[in-house]
Amino acid sequence: LESMATNAYWLNQAIEELRNYSLINRDSEKKILSVHRLVQAVLQDAMPVEMRKQWKERVMNAVNATFPGLEPSHWTACEQWLPHAFICAEWIKQEQMMTPVASHLLAQAGLYLKERAQYTQAELFLQQTLTIDEQAYGPEHPEVAAALNNLACLYWNQGKYRETEPLFQRALAIRQQHLGHEDPATAETLQNLACLYQTQGKNE
Repeated sequence: LESMATNAYWLNQAIEELRNYSLINRDSEKKILSVHRLVQAVLQDAMPVEMRKQWKERVMNAVNATFPGLEPSHWTACEQWLPHAFICAEWIKQEQMMTPVASHLLAQAGLYLKERAQYTQAELFLQQTLTIDEQAYGPEHPEVAAALNNLACLYWNQGKYRETEPLFQRALAIRQQHLGHEDPATAETLQNLACLYQTQGKNE
């Protein structure tokens, strides 16, 4: 497939052959190829368990690598990307993929959903990110602090101040200990915590 993908003529010939058998659909305007769900199911059922897991990991890596970005200008692309992230999230649970790639994919999806005010689903993704980071790195790692900070910001957006404060405090303690008091990440959490207190009227 690698050699075929680098040759436009061969690739188009292969795509046309697959279309002749209705195995794929092609959207030329959006430049998207899609495989019918029934075809996907048949292919997956025919795979040995270990091979199926291997392909799930490969797909997860590809979806993670193609995240468009959180800027509003990328939101249309994010909406196309999101269904794939949801499927990967299910696979991450099923296969217990406790890896940095899995954590990153879930965090990006969660942060995008937060930006779009889809808080319930964002919370599930960001909590799952935190769980993976704690298992992968240990409870006091800077990556865990980042996950805590993201989850705290989500709660803050919803006005859940009681849930927000301990997460910011824990993130701050980790960053002060491991990154130092002058690090920009530490400053970020300090600012977040200060703004939270201001919102609550805790001016002192």
